[in-house]
Amino acid sequence: MIGIRCSGKTTLMMQLIHGFETQLPKFFMVAPTVEKVKSFLKRIRNNKCILFVDDCFRDTDAVIILLKNKNIQAVLFDRDFNYERQYHKISDFSFEKVDITEINKIEAQAILDAIPEDLKRTNTTTKHLYKDPTILSLLAKNLKAVNFNFIKKFEEKDLEAAQVFLMVCYVHSCGVPCSFDMIYSFLDDEKYTWQEMFNIVDRIGGLLTDLSFNNEQYPFIDSIQNYYQCRSRYLAEKIINSIPQNDEIFKNVLWKFTKNVPQYKICQYDKFRRSAYDSKIISKAFPYVDEGEEFYLLCSEKDDSEYIYQQAALYFAEFEEYKKAFNWIDKARSLAYYNRFSIDSTYAQIYFDVNIDIDESTAYDALKVLEKCCNSDKRRILHVEEFANRAIKFHEKYNDENSKDFIKSALGFVDDSISEKNIITSQINKWRLREVKSKLNKYL
Repeated sequence: MIGIRCSGKTTLMMQLIHGFETQLPKFFMVAPTVEKVKSFLKRIRNNKCILFVDDCFRDTDAVIILLKNKNIQAVLFDRDFNYERQYHKISDFSFEKVDITEINKIEAQAILDAIPEDLKRTNTTTKHLYKDPTILSLLAKNLKAVNFNFIKKFEEKDLEAAQVFLMVCYVHSCGVPCSFDMIYSFLDDEKYTWQEMFNIVDRIGGLLTDLSFNNEQYPFIDSIQNYYQCRSRYLAEKIINSIPQNDEIFKNVLWKFTKNVPQYKICQYDKFRRSAYDSKIISKAFPYVDEGEEFYLLCSEKDDSEYIYQQAALYFAEFEEYKKAFNWIDKARSLAYYNRFSIDSTYAQIYFDVNIDIDESTAYDALKVLEKCCNSDKRRILHVEEFANRAIKFHEKYNDENSKDFIKSALGFVDDSISEKNIITSQINKWRLREVKSKLNKYL
């Protein structure tokens, strides 16, 4: 079961656990690891059962063990984004994919009917549902605008608590909880006693959820310390995305967190860093390149990996600092072993954007690299849209035989990605690629 964020995957899982009638025992697991799956298999021995798994691609090797076991009917749930990137590892196994992203008009109307009137706009409607049949789109069009200016008021009233709250939101938006140990390092134990730190957390109140007494979602949580997260991951992401550019408080939070909190204290660091250093977040906090460069240098001192260098390169490219972007992406290429196509794709995108208006042959070479990524990477979907959009730009600029070949090649990749037989591409990406296809068709 896959779907976009906030599409109801976890809710559906809970409904199935509660409502699906079977003689077999039912179990559920969240964010499995290889060790946890092996322990579970020992406990059930050779008995048959049904296992519901949320956030299943936390460790794809754990998923593979479950798919190999014939005594277990595994019902797996995760975001479409994670499924597309991990599909090549499970493609040899027999399974049925269900994308729950779409809702129909009956479902949409039932959702609207369940929302209190004072939260809805006047004249709610489902008539635009065909353009984007998702819960998020429905709510965006029919709910009154939510004002997140309360963060600013929170800061003015209690700066310490506001900073800790933003830090927890930042960590939770990356898909992991925040331990008290992380808060302890963030606030700096030389300035506060642990009792004072607990008091700061208490002042945040109901904006946070304490996981200490409900640790099913995170199996590594123990009773030694407290763990916190926002009311929901969607709310955490919404708060982080609503922060205005160059916000001094958020900038300070990122600085303090990166400087003070060591890797080994960050829960599930491998998962955390997939989103934590994203160029879109960093460009919001650091719109001045000198500050952004200083921040990424600090990050690279803590984590000398291709992830950091790749995101830094995208950051500099966004501000058209292409020399810096090339320096950072070159470092990423020198480090990349298992993520090579992703790094090469980023390199080619920057290379193309620099040269499209300057030199046709150089832009051509960059497109050839992107085309190779589409041809060779098992995770083709990561590159298809970027290649297709740049093929369109190339054709609009030069309109020659080379550009026509790229248009045809891009159309082939897009058609393959959106075909009914394709079980890799998520529904939401298929909608977006259909729009790209209509642009490509104009040039044939």
